[in-house]
Formats: sequence, C-alpha cells, structure tokens
Amino acid sequence: MAKVSVLMAVRDAAAFLPESLDSLLRQTFGDWEAVCVDDASHDGSLALLRSYAARDPRVRVLSKPVGEGAFLARQKGFAASVGEYVTMLDADDWLAPDALERAVAVLDGDDSCDTVLYDLRQVSAGREEQFPLLTARLDGEEAFRRSLTWQIHGVSMMRRSVYGAADSRSADSPLSVQEQQLMNSDELMTQWQYLRSRGVAQCDGVYYYRQHEGATTRRVSVRRFEVLRSAALMSRYLAAEGASHKVREPFEQYRWLQLVDLCMFYHCHGRQLSPKERSMGKDWLRETWRSVDRGLLKKETTAKFGYRPCRWWWLFRVQEWLYFTLRGILGRNH
Repeated sequence: MAKVSVLMAVRDAAAFLPESLDSLLRQTFGDWEAVCVDDASHDGSLALLRSYAARDPRVRVLSKPVGEGAFLARQKGFAASVGEYVTMLDADDWLAPDALERAVAVLDGDDSCDTVLYDLRQVSAGREEQFPLLTARLDGEEAFRRSLTWQIHGVSMMRRSVYGAADSRSADSPLSVQEQQLMNSDELMTQWQYLRSRGVAQCDGVYYYRQHEGATTRRVSVRRFEVLRSAALMSRYLAAEGASHKVREPFEQYRWLQLVDLCMFYHCHGRQLSPKERSMGKDWLRETWRSVDRGLLKKETTAKFGYRPCRWWWLFRVQEWLYFTLRGILGRNH
C-alpha cells in the first residue's frame, strides 16, 4: 500500500501533463501512487496518461466518459486510492523533487498535525511569486478563518481521514444528500478540511502553481453564482452542528462579501447572460441577502455604502446599482 496518494484530475491538459507527471517521477520520496482521472478529454490527455502508466506502475489511470469537473474527478480518484496521506497535483502544475518528502516528514513527525501546506509558488508569464509562508502552526478553526480571506492557500497534503471527512457527512448531516452534493466544491472542501484538522503546519516543499490568463473564476457564466448556494448550505450545516461563534462569524462575513462581489459581477456582465440565467442569478443573490445572519456581520463592513444590508430587497438592489454605477464611472469595477 502506498504511503501517499496523489490525486490528479485531467481535462484537455496534454500540453502540460508531461511536465507535471515527470515531476512526480523525479520525487526523492518514492512510496506514492498517482490516481489520474481523465475527465472526458478531447486532446490526447488520456493516451498520455496511459503511456506514463505503462512506464511506471505507480501511475494509475481512470477515465470518465462525461466531463463533470475537477472536483468530482478527484473524488472518483480518492475512492480508488489507498494512501495514508492524500495530496493533489493539478495536471498543469508541478512539484519540486523533494516536495513529497518534506510534506511527509512533517506529518510523520507530529501525530496531532493533520494538514501540511506546501511552499506555493504562483507562476505566470515566466514570473514566479511566492505565497506568504505560514509562520506558526494553527489549529483547525484558525486555519478555517484564515482560508476565508486567502491568508493561507489550500494546496496541501493531509491525513486520509481529513480528506475523506466531507464524504462522511452523508450519514448524519442535517442536509440532504442532494444538498451536500451541491455544497461540494474545491473551495468549500478546503474550508471543511481545515475545520476538521487538529493542526495545520507549513513545510518547505515547493508546489508550482501555473496561473492562466482568462481563468475560469473570471469568465462570464451563470455558474459564478453557484458559490452563493453552496455557501448557504455550508452556513446551514455549521449552524445545525453548533459551530462556534469564532467559526460562524467570519463565514457569514465571507458570504456577505461574496454577495456584494457578485452584485458587481451582475451589474457589469448581466447583459451577457440569457434572460433565464439573469433570473437565476438574481434569485441566488436575493436568497443570500435574505439568509445571511446579519447579527454576525462586522459593523465596520455594514456601515459602508454598498455593503449596507437594508431592510428591503428592492432598496438593497438600488444601493448596489448606485454603488457600482459610481465605481464604474471611476473605472473601479471589473
């Protein structure tokens, strides 16, 4: 049984796969398996994966006939994996030769540490930028809070029990199975894993994250609004499970800032959506405005124009229209 399972979701990544997989084959730590799930690629990625699997039995390949996204592909890979520790490697990213060795050393050396962050380097157009390193070990709640504002990233290695925690919710969750599936996304999965970790630490193994122009998070699509529904379900779950004030307060603040950000997206790009998509987007905006626990929001946030909750939905919408119209005149929308 492999010590480390490396999960890789692959979708039309043939241009980058060799660099990514070669970085695995060069690891100084050799007790790993790579479970690579092709998510209905059209560019020869599956053939490339199979060629690597033929060269090295540690590379295992699964394929999906219909593309469902990276998150579900990695979940399929996790179900087929066996490692004591679990990490992810995106198909267009790569690892320094000793990255796995350094992450494993931290987990092996501290039984109360469940998650270890890599030294993340963001690479774009030939430039490399280091994400700030974690300077002290955190408990799970503090890591959860910091992840909401991107003070820490989500690229890590963790114990199998922590990675699988999201799957274990179905038996006793106050949410239905269908609702839990809606809540599953990379961002919320990371937050959930931090919350379930006893300790979160930093290692100096380097993970190279390739940034692309026109990232999915900035594309004009109705799917941008899905995070509101997912976050609403997470909020319900935290409340039902009796999560502490220290957890719920920053999460409701996070939801409110998401709402305002997506009001700007709707203001700037709503006309590029179909009438049905615009209606759906407005429904999700309104539901978030209605369901956020305003008693948990920071007063310094809600006192600002553009961020005031307002008593009525129509008044909130007028505020957002004025706010982003003025910002647009100043060239501050995006």
